Amino acid sequence: MAIAWNFERIDLSAYQWLSENYEAGDRIFLFGFSRGAYQVRVIAGMIEKADSVIEYDPPQLAYHINRLDFLHKGNNDQIPFAYELYLATVTERETKTQAMNGNLNNGSRYSQKNSYIKIQDAEDPQLLAQNFKKTLSCQDVKVHFVGTWETVSSVGFARGPTLPETTTGMGHVTVFRHALALDERRVKFLPEYVNGGLGPATKIDSKKGDVKEVWFAGSHSDIGGGNIYNPMSNQFGPAFLHWMTYEALCHHLKMHPFRDEWKSIQLAESLKGFWKLFEVIPFRRLTYKDQNQTTRWPHLGSPRLIQTGQLIHKSAFKKDYVPKAKLLDGVVWNENYLKNQKLIEKDPYLSADTLMSSINDIKEPALRKITKTQKHKGCLSVISVI
Repeated sequence: MAIAWNFERIDLSAYQWLSENYEAGDRIFLFGFSRGAYQVRVIAGMIEKADSVIEYDPPQLAYHINRLDFLHKGNNDQIPFAYELYLATVTERETKTQAMNGNLNNGSRYSQKNSYIKIQDAEDPQLLAQNFKKTLSCQDVKVHFVGTWETVSSVGFARGPTLPETTTGMGHVTVFRHALALDERRVKFLPEYVNGGLGPATKIDSKKGDVKEVWFAGSHSDIGGGNIYNPMSNQFGPAFLHWMTYEALCHHLKMHPFRDEWKSIQLAESLKGFWKLFEVIPFRRLTYKDQNQTTRWPHLGSPRLIQTGQLIHKSAFKKDYVPKAKLLDGVVWNENYLKNQKLIEKDPYLSADTLMSSINDIKEPALRKITKTQKHKGCLSVISVI
């Protein structure tokens, strides 16, 4: 899922693979970079699809789309239908907005020539979702871990509507991790934070999850690994990679030990050449002052804004390094100050002391839980990592 050349095809293919291979009790881990990071957030949204409210006229009438979950094996032909049910929320919102603006046309950007779903009837999305879940889906499936690097929702010329459950806090997954680039300034690679234009400290809804968004030195391709020549996939040096690996290990993902090279990366400037031309084009983009507020003012290579609730990785505090990204409210780049404000994410690989501290933080609660649950297998997997 590293790069998304065909958004819908790849999402449906991944959903199909999960439907065919999922067994009760499995923990689902999803990872993606760039547009692929947005795709795995869409997949998690498809699986969850809980409490997505569709408002109709009159305003007091609302319906909740139930969870789609996974299809039972042998129902692969129904996967496009599941995808359209997922999109029904944004389709209806878009249709309602167009009607209010006097702009209603014959179909949404997500409508297909042979669409299964007709949104004209207010009961259709609700009834179809209920019947779909009852008849074809597994019950109570939840994504355990979503790990993303540099989520980008749009790399084309137009910014489409935000898809359901992708920028509402990610509280519908057990654990969400997001690595971000401090030095990226290109308008076509603006990030989608956990709450769209806002960080995790903003409570968009009542759902709560284990969410971290962490900044690292480098540009978009630095964070995604595209600037590293590594044909054998045997380098583990970049902080953003071993941070994500450590986070996944701590949340029960089983991995083979790494025994090859640890190499740092040379940061590369990304805003150069033809990319500079895009900075004067009035693309619609997030303002990062609100969850969904957008503007068409030219970007002009503006630095990214580190949002409230986001952290900066310890590895970014190197001698003579000053990031291009800016902190809110004029806060200066000072390690001691940011440490006192608890805005620095520790790196357990940088020192033995930090590693032991991190181990103890995980080990003690895990041991207490094992005592209570008589050594349940799911708890032991954390200790086996240690």
